[in-house]
Amino acid sequence: MRCWSVGLLLSGLSLACGGDDAGDDSHTGPSGAACPELAGTWTVAEHCGGAPLVGMAVHVTQDGCDVMVHDIGDYSGQVGKDGAFSLAGEGVDGSSVSCTGTATSSKIEETCAGSCQVVLTK
Repeated sequence: MRCWSVGLLLSGLSLACGGDDAGDDSHTGPSGAACPELAGTWTVAEHCGGAPLVGMAVHVTQDGCDVMVHDIGDYSGQVGKDGAFSLAGEGVDGSSVSCTGTATSSKIEETCAGSCQVVLTK
């Protein structure tokens, strides 16, 4: 089974970014710095699938604290203000994949499908 999930290929955990109360800016996303800015192109630095995936580009889009990845499958989830995230989706082979991990603006570390370790860098 290929575990290419930055499901970020990023679900078990579903992290909330906060409510819509006027004084609550915990869900403001990239512009309000409540969630790390993850949108952009990332490079696979480490992957349990080995050499064929290392060096591959991964494109992440972000809307507030919601993140989406559409390379090698479709994955989506949320990232919290501390960088913790949970993603789930479907791989290109149709399998369900879920990932949890932590992210900063320059590095994403995650564990997918139980034991697949993935590191992405910007």
